[in-house]
Amino acid sequence: MLHRLFRGRFTFKVYLLLGIIAIIVCGYLLPQYKIYPIAPVTSPSSAHSHASRHISKLVTVVFRQFEDFENDIAEGVQSFVSAYPNIAILVICQRAQYPPFQFSSTNETLKNVKILSMELKLDSSPRDLDPLSYISTEYVLIVPDSSRVSRRVFQQMTIAATTYPSQAIAVAVGNARLSCQQIKWAYDDWTLQYSRDSSKKLCDAVQGQHALMIKTSVLHTLPKPFSFPFPESLYLQTAVKNVKVQILDSKFAAGRSVLKTPAAKQKSSRRLRDYRTALYKDIGVKAVVKEDGRVQWFGCKRETQRCFPPVQRVPSYVVSGRNTPPCCRRNIRRTTGHVLRALLQAGARCWLETTSLLGAVVNYFRIYNISRD
Repeated sequence: MLHRLFRGRFTFKVYLLLGIIAIIVCGYLLPQYKIYPIAPVTSPSSAHSHASRHISKLVTVVFRQFEDFENDIAEGVQSFVSAYPNIAILVICQRAQYPPFQFSSTNETLKNVKILSMELKLDSSPRDLDPLSYISTEYVLIVPDSSRVSRRVFQQMTIAATTYPSQAIAVAVGNARLSCQQIKWAYDDWTLQYSRDSSKKLCDAVQGQHALMIKTSVLHTLPKPFSFPFPESLYLQTAVKNVKVQILDSKFAAGRSVLKTPAAKQKSSRRLRDYRTALYKDIGVKAVVKEDGRVQWFGCKRETQRCFPPVQRVPSYVVSGRNTPPCCRRNIRRTTGHVLRALLQAGARCWLETTSLLGAVVNYFRIYNISRD
């Protein structure tokens, strides 16, 4: 009897010991059941809240690239507000927005959303029209129209931007295929040249619908970081400062499709063309060499006046440290060829003299870049 009782107790102890071991093993191998918490566990909601507060203090979201007559800005802003309730958002409009956005900036949930009109008002100060005066964070995320934020991608961009603070970080939006471009700006020759970089490592400019994160201090070094056409104008300014762009293999989701009618697309294309022409006039671009080698001219034509004022001893472009504009050289070549052909057909003899002759001999009948004749 005593032997049976002892044997029963021994068997019970063995079963009890095996049970404890099984519980410990399950606690380690199956932590999702939380049978045996071996370490303090941080709840996902708490971790996300901490990350959200960190990004909100570090980054300001800026919407700049959209059309006032048709856009998806209200939904795009709501996407960021839902993911990051405390993040600062700046919507930069070229003029007072009309039709108004479909949200109220006085709403409590949109308390950190600022709508800035760049329209000139006589009672406004320079600070009122400077978007950078409304940005107090270390970084800026510039988002195009029809974008939806991804927390994971946003965090990836933030990590990359803080790791490489001298670079800008770009990600695609929707199904956009981004192309990496290198820019060569020849100030003295009035020429802007684009070339494609298939490596996509470090770019001067990015083509395609994309979001861009850049350090605010870099924007402060640029003369007009938010001028149109955007972001083309921004990339011209950063390229001169040798600020490179890194493209991440991630993307934000696309929002509602806009500019679906032919009339809306035509209106948007016309505005883009006008903005580009005005920009090139301001910085003095006469010729743009495309990636495929085609040349697009923005200087004088046969139907227009020449692109520099009447010469008084020294041409204005020489005073500015520039060569004869390429459009002028092109027109001179065409005119000279036409005149020579007409004279030869008429049997008239003609020849070159003085500096024109010198330029022809030295440059094999190529016009001097700084020829004053």
